[in-house]
Amino acid sequence: MNSYRSALRISSSSSNEESTPTIDLIEYSNEDAGTTLSTNRMFFNSERIKNLLLNERQKYRVIENKTPSKAEWWRCFGFPAILNNSNTFERIPGFISCFNCMHTQAYSNTSGTKRFKEHADKCSPKSNLPAMSSITINSSSVNSDASLSNLDLPSLRLSSPSSTLNQTEYSHSKKINENDNKGIKRLCVEWICGSIRPFGIIDDDGLRKLVQECIRIGCIYGTIDVNHIFRGEPTFSRNIFSIADDLRRRVKEIISFPLQQRSLTICPNYWTDNYKKTSYLTATITFIDNEYTYESIDLFCQPFEFKKKTPESTLAAFYKNLEPFGILSLCNVNIICDCGSNFICAFNSLSPVFCFGHRLNDILKVSFFQSKKKRSNDTNSVSNEIVIGSRNTTQTFRTATSTNESSSDDDDDDDDYDNESEDNYFLVKTAFPVDQRKTMKEKSMNNISLSSPVQSPTTKITVDQTPACARRVLSTLKQCRRIMKYIKKVGIDYEKGEMDDRTIVRWLSMSDLLESFLKKFPATKRFLLAQKNQALMNDLDERTIKQLILVLKPFKHIMTVIQTDKRPSLYMVLLCSITLKEALSSYKSLLEYKRNYCDKENNSRDIDMTDEDEEFELEGITWFRERILGLLNDLLVLDVRHYCATMLHPKYRSLRGCSNEERFQCQQYIRQQLQIFRNALPKTVVEYPTAQTTKRLKIGTDLFSRFAAESSSDVETYTDAASGYESDECSMQTKKLDELDKYLAM
Repeated sequence: MNSYRSALRISSSSSNEESTPTIDLIEYSNEDAGTTLSTNRMFFNSERIKNLLLNERQKYRVIENKTPSKAEWWRCFGFPAILNNSNTFERIPGFISCFNCMHTQAYSNTSGTKRFKEHADKCSPKSNLPAMSSITINSSSVNSDASLSNLDLPSLRLSSPSSTLNQTEYSHSKKINENDNKGIKRLCVEWICGSIRPFGIIDDDGLRKLVQECIRIGCIYGTIDVNHIFRGEPTFSRNIFSIADDLRRRVKEIISFPLQQRSLTICPNYWTDNYKKTSYLTATITFIDNEYTYESIDLFCQPFEFKKKTPESTLAAFYKNLEPFGILSLCNVNIICDCGSNFICAFNSLSPVFCFGHRLNDILKVSFFQSKKKRSNDTNSVSNEIVIGSRNTTQTFRTATSTNESSSDDDDDDDDYDNESEDNYFLVKTAFPVDQRKTMKEKSMNNISLSSPVQSPTTKITVDQTPACARRVLSTLKQCRRIMKYIKKVGIDYEKGEMDDRTIVRWLSMSDLLESFLKKFPATKRFLLAQKNQALMNDLDERTIKQLILVLKPFKHIMTVIQTDKRPSLYMVLLCSITLKEALSSYKSLLEYKRNYCDKENNSRDIDMTDEDEEFELEGITWFRERILGLLNDLLVLDVRHYCATMLHPKYRSLRGCSNEERFQCQQYIRQQLQIFRNALPKTVVEYPTAQTTKRLKIGTDLFSRFAAESSSDVETYTDAASGYESDECSMQTKKLDELDKYLAM
């Protein structure tokens, strides 16, 4: 057995700046078998220890100072240590080293601490301690499972904002040499131009996180070869599959609780890559976790392997892609989809909720006769007659549904109009419709007296049967799109202005197109005159364009408000539909809506002033406004779950703007669902607070402020035997207050 003892010999070498100590570490080993004495002499100084800590990390490392009462600057420093023959790290006396950059300085009981504090504030500031601890890695080895467990899901979570750069960067900043700045700029330009990359790639969060991590590693190891960090393409491609599998397992664990609580909502969709001519099936899930946090995740985006998008193939592909996440049945999830015929048939038994934005887009298509042409395929189409009950009227439509009809993939719009496929939009029937009784105001809206019965805006007619004023509006819209196509084809950016070149009939984009065209109207005239194509501007009425934009303003604003990924928006569907109908009820209401909500957001200075072209409504615009309003009343039949979502929002629980019949059906449905939950859960005694405090809710001046309930007196409750609720203690005619009654009385 060997016994060791060591001796130190300290000397100092003078320099111009400071005295750098040198330590001789002498180890003596005394062997039992003989009297031979072996001596190992090692010379240490600050620079040598730093190099050994950086390059020989298995033998040298920095150990923590375990003194209980130590100064704050010790958060950055420790003692350098060497691995001895007993496989333990032994401190090298006389020095301290930085944990981050391995900077080593001489240290003794008489050493001053000013330089230690300056280095600690520079290399490990206090404000960056949590961020530093989150990215610290083991120097000897990296556990892939542990690193993946700390991996966030910024690319999957839509509602959660992606992690910012300051979570991984150092809070302090240094002034970089101007020549170094120029070198970085030059390298970026050579990379972007040489590899034909978009300029926006410099602002990518992922790139900046990667560069910041490389800088952090450089502070630890010094100057290293970049090839030691970046591997080849095969290595990265292999890691993609392993990381993706691990993330799927994590997502499976995350959604297991919402899946059990039936609080998981799946939104399927189709989209087509026009370049590769490939269709993709995607799904986004939204849920509330066990901490009552709203989350949204893009679950998958997989190529659609079947030739036709039939309901059977859609459902088969859907189940196949959901299986890795532990979703084997759709009975315990909620479905929100668009009104594509394949989605309607595939999820019909699951009572889906139809997307409000897609529905508004479809109504605008029908209103302006912009429906997509149907493919002439007599062998794959089946003609049938379907009776749809809309409100208190029954309408019959003969339709031809194609088996290979896609969901919501919009092709480029043609100049020709087609109205035969309008029938598809009348096929959509809500799973739980609310029976509504028309008010006198709504009845008066539908009884529009025009020159002939065939010209009624809500009647199913062709373009040739529309009045001349309506055809002029359609001609203006068609001409604007034709000019935009021509400008896009020529590819000349006149006056360095940007012109939207949208041609697909997504009406949120169409509104932007018309606004952009109106803004560049004089410049467009000069441009076409220079191109000798001024004939395209003939009979183009600027006043018609302005009033078309005015009609589309509420739709653009409503779609922008309701399409959010950071908070639930189901409760806004009812409020938006009522607001939209009120805005289109008259031309005066349309101008007020624009002045109160649209112009205010654009910070317009002349809010109270009306454009001369908007003083009087054109006859053709009146026809289309009334047609849109009639189609909204007939086609936009909301689900009872939309009403329930609004009622369960504390601010809008009174359902202002709704009839008593609608409130009764909503409360009846909620009580039925509560009874189902009671039967499913074990019977427990629930104690409700006896004292109720009435608190006035704060009402803002936003779009929906008029729908807010000011007090409990605004809320009316309805109970009925048919509602499915009966009290356990019902000896008299009075009803015992349930959860809904107590909630509405708050």
